[in-house]
Amino acid sequence: MACSKRASFPPKPQRNLRDLTRYRVNLVQERARVANRLQKVLEQANINLASVAQMSWASQGVVCSAIVGGETDASLLGRPGQRAVAQQDG
Repeated sequence: MACSKRASFPPKPQRNLRDLTRYRVNLVQERARVANRLQKVLEQANINLASVAQMSWASQGVVCSAIVGGETDASLLGRPGQRAVAQQDG
């Protein structure tokens, strides 16, 4: 018995929304993978950002940039928001 009914596709706006939703899911998953890789690398270097998990991504980025830049003073690294403000003033 042949199928004479043509396959139906959702309207273009609905297909676009589904594509965007899939893309967003992939971005969120990739962000989590990157964060986990970064945390693992930092833990291997005896730097534990997990203990300050309440920090915003921006603050964690400032801390990571400071570490890459050679900052070793733990008191400065512990106050990334104040350090960022000090850098902008100076």
